[in-house]
Amino acid sequence: MKTKICIFGMVLLALISLSGSAFGTIYTIHPDGSGDFATVQAAVDSAVDGDLIELTDGSFSGRGNKDISYAGKAITIRSQSGNAEACIIDVEGEYDMVSQRGFIFDNDEGNESVLSDLTIINGVADAPCPDCDGGGVYTHNSSPTISNVTFIGNFAAAGGAIGSVGGSPVINDCRFSDNEAFNGGALYFFENCSATVTGCLIYRNLATMKGGAISAQSNPVLVNIINCTISNNQAPAGGGIESWESEFDILNTIISFNGEGEAIFLYESPNVTFAYSDIFGNTGGDWIGDISDQLGIDGNISDDPLYADTVNNDFNLTVDSPCINAGDPDSPQDPDGSRADMGALFFDLNAAVDDNPYSHPVRISLSQNYPNPFNAYTTITYSVPEPTHITLKVYDMLGREVQTLIDGYNQAGSNTVLFDASGLSSGVYFYRLKIGQYLESKRLLLLK
Repeated sequence: MKTKICIFGMVLLALISLSGSAFGTIYTIHPDGSGDFATVQAAVDSAVDGDLIELTDGSFSGRGNKDISYAGKAITIRSQSGNAEACIIDVEGEYDMVSQRGFIFDNDEGNESVLSDLTIINGVADAPCPDCDGGGVYTHNSSPTISNVTFIGNFAAAGGAIGSVGGSPVINDCRFSDNEAFNGGALYFFENCSATVTGCLIYRNLATMKGGAISAQSNPVLVNIINCTISNNQAPAGGGIESWESEFDILNTIISFNGEGEAIFLYESPNVTFAYSDIFGNTGGDWIGDISDQLGIDGNISDDPLYADTVNNDFNLTVDSPCINAGDPDSPQDPDGSRADMGALFFDLNAAVDDNPYSHPVRISLSQNYPNPFNAYTTITYSVPEPTHITLKVYDMLGREVQTLIDGYNQAGSNTVLFDASGLSSGVYFYRLKIGQYLESKRLLLLK
């Protein structure tokens, strides 16, 4: 992969800058307005390059604690505890043709401008463009480092969580869920942007048009994605990723179970390359179209990643996952000293299997059939936490049973069954999993 060595160098430099630099003045801000300054913005206004602003745990809201501008300063804003979920920027944005975000980088900030270890919720970019990009964070011709930040419930026309126009932002170890946009449910990159996204978990985001998780548009735009998990997002075009005249280099990444459109939607984007990545179970197809020739080469696979519990958004790998030790052998080793895994959450081989809470699925789950729509044959995957009796049946639109796929005892773990619909007419059907009092149904579409 042409940019791989360069990417690792960029990430290493970013990590060094986070961990090894000495800070100047350290300011402490409390949610109730006490501390060194009453608001985060007041602290930024007084800070100089090299200063550190630490936020204590709690929820920050109101004027001065949203639309926070770094004003071109090479400073760090982070939670004091390091626990992203405990320190919240609540934008309290309103959908009324206004823009209210968490943070803004639009004064040529570089990688030394750091935002880390906190959560941003309820940001909204609902104003005429350019105030339509990035509901949680907006960057314009800037290159901040955003690390261990959780984005939940933000909205924008483009980039529900982060919208970047130009610059080279570095986004590390972040989580994105329940964000929404027209394009790029979580992330949006546009016009002369070169971004690096590493170790991020991106799930359950929605784009009503393109790119359920990530959208990149215009040339030149280059997005490097390394060791990310992109799952259970949704968009009509590109349930996972959408690229419009842009470039992607994707390494050690899982793109799975995204809804509506195909996993990757490309328009005039020939330079979208994958290595050591798994694309599986996406409603509109996996390795199809312009990326179909990349399956089976450069370590690319199409296998169920065997997550611990997709029902409860637990995307840890289980012990039998094909993604364990399946990353690029030239990548940095996982923390357990083994070859890199695919995805954002590595499987610790040093933990005893019996003591590992992720060695088996911890709850019942039923996945969307693949492919869907399908012609004659499709597969259905389900998981059970312990040996038990199950039934899995298929019904037509009138509720009439048309086929019993399973009615019997099943071992614990992830299981796959083939549905042969060659004797049925085209149309919409439902399949239902029953285990004790547990019932779950999903729709499938047969086209002949």
